[in-house]
Formats: sequence, structure tokens, C-alpha cells
Amino acid sequence: EIMVRCHIVPRLGGARLGKVKPLQVQALMSDLGDTISTPTANKCRTVLYNAFKQAICWQLVARNPVEAVDPLPVKKREMQLWGPEEAARFLDPA
Repeated sequence: EIMVRCHIVPRLGGARLGKVKPLQVQALMSDLGDTISTPTANKCRTVLYNAFKQAICWQLVARNPVEAVDPLPVKKREMQLWGPEEAARFLDPA
């Protein structure tokens, strides 16, 4: 519900269901990936994919425009390890 209310509707809410194009979905993904995060963009893609899949079952649309849009690649971050001072500061209260 949060993905729909906060991210999808503000960007695609004005588009009619049958008029949504893959390019619009790609723009949504790119915008979210640049401004929020890549995982959030990919979660929104999943929500849209499932919504259009259901719309196909209900015969509201002929095809799923999200199928033409690949998920954004997730960049792996290097793990940041604590130094001895940080570990001691964490363990002292325990």
C-alpha cells in the first residue's frame, strides 16, 4: 500500500490503465532508483507487475507493460566492519 500511495500513484496515477507504456514504467523505475533507492524501485516494479497481471486476468488490459522493463541492478556495497574502539564502545554497556 505504501509503494502504491507514495511512489506509484504520484508518478503514474494520472495514466489510464490501458494507456500505460513500458517507457513510462522505465521512467518511474529510473526516477525512483535515482531519488529513493534501487530496492524500492524494484519493489514498485513487482507491485505494478502483479497489478497488471491481475488486470489481464480480469480482461481489463491485453498485455502487461511491466514485462518489457527489467529490474534495476542492485549494487552490492562493501561491508563496513567496526574497529576495536567501536566494538568496545558497543560492548561496554552490555
